[in-house]
Amino acid sequence: MHLFIRRSFLSLLLFSPYGQTSIYKCEVDGVHIYSQFPCSDKAEKIEIEVIANSNKVISSDSSLNSHSKIEDTNLYIELNKTERLIQQSEGKIKKYQRNMNSEINALKQRSGYANNNLAGATYAGALSTQMNAVATKYNSLIEVEQKKVERLYDQKSSLSKKRDNLQITSQKNDEEQVNSNNLNNKTSVNEYIKNRKIDRDILNHQNKINKYKKQMSIEINNLKVEASLANNNLAGARYESAKSNEMNAVANKYNSLITTEQKKIDMLYKEKLKTH
Repeated sequence: MHLFIRRSFLSLLLFSPYGQTSIYKCEVDGVHIYSQFPCSDKAEKIEIEVIANSNKVISSDSSLNSHSKIEDTNLYIELNKTERLIQQSEGKIKKYQRNMNSEINALKQRSGYANNNLAGATYAGALSTQMNAVATKYNSLIEVEQKKVERLYDQKSSLSKKRDNLQITSQKNDEEQVNSNNLNNKTSVNEYIKNRKIDRDILNHQNKINKYKKQMSIEINNLKVEASLANNNLAGARYESAKSNEMNAVANKYNSLITTEQKKIDMLYKEKLKTH
């Protein structure tokens, strides 16, 4: 349905006799879509400058020959397959992050019950060691999936570029139906929509990074307060050391979360540069 809407308004933009046309941005089931008609009561109207001088109105697929259609379909299937693999790996990353957070929080809660004496300090030290082990385990799992995601994003970008080039080349070969202005207009509109989505995704990931930084600061500050309550003796020294190890575990946990989001931002910026 969203693909039909997009193709419809792209056709309107490409063959409009006016120098300016409008599209509408709407949110449907939490997903932003664009349409040539208001798609909700809260639709946001966006003006786009276009240059079109063709009086012919044709289907955007009419210039594709049989061979190109087959190749285009194959690329479409590969793109969808790649996108599913990306979603699978990103789903695993989120699962590992949830599990790591849950296990470390459970150990932190147990550590909170440790007495401020030698036995309690020894117990807290053992728990902090477990926290670091949990963080290390999940960071390794996350890194494996993150590398898969990076490779798949490169593959997706390559397939998208091939498909775009195929469609543009096919249309250029049909000089009677599509002129260069229309091709340029279609490319510009596609890039506009794609870049707007990339900008939103970058902002979402940056907001997550800011949230993780705040949470990390709060948790580490709380541990510093707990460490400051340690007795001035051997037991207190061990207790303070245990709290220090807990801080390292917390920092490792949030650094993993932040690194994951930052890598997504880097990949999105890389994808955005390829559209220019």
